[in-house]
Amino acid sequence: MLDLRSDEAHRLRKALIKDPVAEKALAFSLLSDPSRYRVLKALALHPELCVSDLTELLNMTMPAVSHHLRLLKDADVVECWRDGQMICYRLAKTPIAAFVRRALARSLEPA
Repeated sequence: MLDLRSDEAHRLRKALIKDPVAEKALAFSLLSDPSRYRVLKALALHPELCVSDLTELLNMTMPAVSHHLRLLKDADVVECWRDGQMICYRLAKTPIAAFVRRALARSLEPA
Protein backbone atom coordinates (compact mmCIF):
# COMPACT_ATOMS: atom_id res chain seq x y z
CA MET A 1 0.00 0.00 0.00
CA LEU A 2 1.24 3.48 -0.86
CA ASP A 3 1.95 5.88 2.00
CA LEU A 4 0.35 9.10 0.73
CA ARG A 5 2.80 11.20 2.76
CA SER A 6 5.91 9.54 1.29
CA ASP A 7 8.35 10.95 -1.26
CA GLU A 8 7.24 8.24 -3.67
CA ALA A 9 3.63 9.43 -3.42
CA HIS A 10 4.78 13.01 -3.97
CA ARG A 11 6.71 12.02 -7.12
CA LEU A 12 3.72 10.02 -8.40
CA ARG A 13 1.32 12.90 -7.76
CA LYS A 14 3.67 15.32 -9.55
CA ALA A 15 4.02 13.00 -12.56
CA LEU A 16 0.25 12.61 -12.85
CA ILE A 17 -0.39 16.35 -12.66
CA LYS A 18 2.31 17.25 -15.22
CA ASP A 19 1.42 14.43 -17.65
CA PRO A 20 1.28 15.99 -21.17
CA VAL A 21 -0.92 13.17 -22.48
CA ALA A 22 -3.45 13.77 -19.70
CA GLU A 23 -3.36 17.49 -20.51
CA LYS A 24 -4.11 16.77 -24.19
CA ALA A 25 -6.90 14.36 -23.21
CA LEU A 26 -8.43 17.13 -21.10
CA ALA A 27 -8.19 19.55 -24.03
CA PHE A 28 -9.95 17.07 -26.32
CA SER A 29 -12.67 16.49 -23.74
CA LEU A 30 -13.20 20.25 -23.48
CA LEU A 31 -13.37 20.57 -27.27
CA SER A 32 -15.73 17.59 -27.60
CA ASP A 33 -18.71 19.49 -26.21
CA PRO A 34 -20.36 21.47 -29.06
CA SER A 35 -21.27 24.42 -26.85
CA ARG A 36 -17.79 24.69 -25.33
CA TYR A 37 -16.30 24.36 -28.81
CA ARG A 38 -18.41 27.34 -29.95
CA VAL A 39 -17.30 29.38 -26.92
CA LEU A 40 -13.66 28.58 -27.66
CA LYS A 41 -14.05 29.32 -31.35
CA ALA A 42 -15.62 32.71 -30.53
CA LEU A 43 -12.68 33.51 -28.23
CA ALA A 44 -10.23 32.41 -30.92
CA LEU A 45 -11.89 34.70 -33.47
CA HIS A 46 -12.19 37.68 -31.11
CA PRO A 47 -9.45 37.90 -28.48
CA GLU A 48 -11.57 39.33 -25.63
CA LEU A 49 -15.27 38.81 -25.03
CA CYS A 50 -17.53 39.43 -22.06
CA VAL A 51 -20.13 36.90 -20.90
CA SER A 52 -22.93 39.08 -22.26
CA ASP A 53 -21.20 39.20 -25.67
CA LEU A 54 -20.90 35.41 -25.74
CA THR A 55 -24.54 34.87 -24.76
CA GLU A 56 -25.63 37.17 -27.59
CA LEU A 57 -23.21 35.80 -30.21
CA LEU A 58 -23.86 32.15 -29.44
CA ASN A 59 -27.58 32.45 -28.65
CA MET A 60 -27.03 30.69 -25.32
CA THR A 61 -28.32 31.45 -21.85
CA MET A 62 -26.10 33.25 -19.37
CA PRO A 63 -26.01 30.23 -16.99
CA ALA A 64 -24.96 27.93 -19.85
CA VAL A 65 -22.17 30.25 -21.01
CA SER A 66 -21.00 30.78 -17.42
CA HIS A 67 -20.93 27.01 -16.82
CA HIS A 68 -18.73 26.37 -19.86
CA LEU A 69 -16.46 29.29 -19.05
CA ARG A 70 -16.00 28.03 -15.49
CA LEU A 71 -14.93 24.60 -16.79
CA LEU A 72 -12.53 26.25 -19.24
CA LYS A 73 -11.15 28.52 -16.54
CA ASP A 74 -10.67 25.60 -14.12
CA ALA A 75 -8.67 23.83 -16.86
CA ASP A 76 -6.50 26.95 -17.44
CA VAL A 77 -7.74 27.35 -21.01
CA VAL A 78 -9.26 30.79 -20.47
CA GLU A 79 -8.57 33.64 -18.09
CA CYS A 80 -10.95 36.30 -16.92
CA TRP A 81 -11.00 39.77 -15.42
CA ARG A 82 -13.64 42.16 -14.23
CA ASP A 83 -14.40 45.33 -16.18
CA GLY A 84 -16.86 47.22 -14.01
CA GLN A 85 -19.85 44.91 -13.70
CA MET A 86 -18.83 42.78 -16.69
CA ILE A 87 -16.63 39.71 -16.57
CA CYS A 88 -14.50 39.33 -19.69
CA TYR A 89 -12.61 36.30 -20.98
CA ARG A 90 -9.75 35.50 -23.33
CA LEU A 91 -7.74 32.42 -24.17
CA ALA A 92 -5.00 31.98 -21.58
CA LYS A 93 -1.28 31.84 -22.26
CA THR A 94 -0.85 28.31 -20.92
CA PRO A 95 0.33 25.11 -22.62
CA ILE A 96 -3.17 23.62 -22.64
CA ALA A 97 -4.61 26.82 -24.15
CA ALA A 98 -1.89 26.76 -26.82
CA PHE A 99 -2.86 23.19 -27.66
CA VAL A 100 -6.53 24.24 -27.92
CA ARG A 101 -5.52 27.15 -30.17
CA ARG A 102 -3.69 24.77 -32.49
CA ALA A 103 -6.67 22.40 -32.54
CA LEU A 104 -9.02 25.29 -33.38
CA ALA A 105 -6.71 26.71 -36.05
CA ARG A 106 -7.82 24.12 -38.62
CA SER A 107 -11.48 25.04 -38.17
CA LEU A 108 -10.69 28.74 -38.53
CA GLU A 109 -8.97 28.35 -41.91
CA PRO A 110 -11.04 29.27 -44.96
CA ALA A 111 -12.37 26.24 -46.82
